[in-house]
Amino acid sequence: MEAKKLDTKLKQLKLTVDRTGTIVESNQQDAIERHCATIKSITNSINEMRVAVEEIKIQAETDITEITAWNTEIDNKLAESDKVVEELRTWLDQRRKEKDNVARDEQIQFETMLFKTRMEFETKLASAKVETLTINKEGNLQEGYNKAKSILKDRYGKESEIIKSYVKDIMDLPYIHGANPKKIRDFSERLNHCVQALQTMNRLSQVNGNVAMTLDKLPGIRGDLVRTDPDWERWTFVQLSEAVRQWVKRNPVDQSRTDRDKDRQIKSFHAKSRECVYCGDVTHKAGNCTKITSVTERKQILARKRLCFNCAIGTHRAAECSSKGSCQNCGKRHHTSICDTSKVEGKEQVMTTNQSS
Repeated sequence: MEAKKLDTKLKQLKLTVDRTGTIVESNQQDAIERHCATIKSITNSINEMRVAVEEIKIQAETDITEITAWNTEIDNKLAESDKVVEELRTWLDQRRKEKDNVARDEQIQFETMLFKTRMEFETKLASAKVETLTINKEGNLQEGYNKAKSILKDRYGKESEIIKSYVKDIMDLPYIHGANPKKIRDFSERLNHCVQALQTMNRLSQVNGNVAMTLDKLPGIRGDLVRTDPDWERWTFVQLSEAVRQWVKRNPVDQSRTDRDKDRQIKSFHAKSRECVYCGDVTHKAGNCTKITSVTERKQILARKRLCFNCAIGTHRAAECSSKGSCQNCGKRHHTSICDTSKVEGKEQVMTTNQSS
């Protein structure tokens, strides 16, 4: 009885395995997964039945060689079905990987599009100079931009005036003769801001004729900017702005050097402030100078050096001097070394002495 059930299962296994080709050709993943599970279920049942039949054969004292041959025949049939199951699993794994790759590509495309949209949004937001950009519930970027544009118009006036202000900013960009990274970085930031604003307002084409003139304001790096692009003569402001931005990226500002220059300037300033402003001697201060004693001559020296008449060291006007000091003789706002009060008092004292005698 058990042997007959086992034979039935073996026939069922063969029929199921023979249908594999047709099911795979259907290219239906769910059908293939079911088929794979069916084969596995039948093979498990066959293995259980074989154990039971083997026990019966042993009890019947069947020859061991015959039992071994019988087991080998069943093992071969199970091995064939196991191979089919393995091939089906490989096919299923491949399909899953393909789906994952497609999903990953779609996700990358979605994220790329999302990033691009966000950058466009942020550019329009920044160029419009508004803190909030209203977008409707459908996420209509154009409507949000139009809203920002109207806010900009209300705040800064007519669109034509706004455009003129950005064009003027481009035209007023300074000439930079050398290749100072900090100056060129500032130039790049101003240019990029104006270009983005005009591009957002669809008015950049109105000023593209001034690209060559703007490029000529950077003679120190002009060769670096155009060297790799044979079509640089047809550049728009977008291309020029990007070229300058890339140059700045390749030539960052050396902050440590900037700090050292500032320290050097401060030290130089303090060193000079210890010298006598009139004769240059470091052994005495300006108020104690014995080489240049004439107040008129001292004033002429300060004027020639364009120094402050109040502190005698700054290159600003006395009216703008931040020093809280004042003349030690008369208390007025001028340097003690150019005060005439002591001389006047001296003359008055001499006259008084002569009169009393």
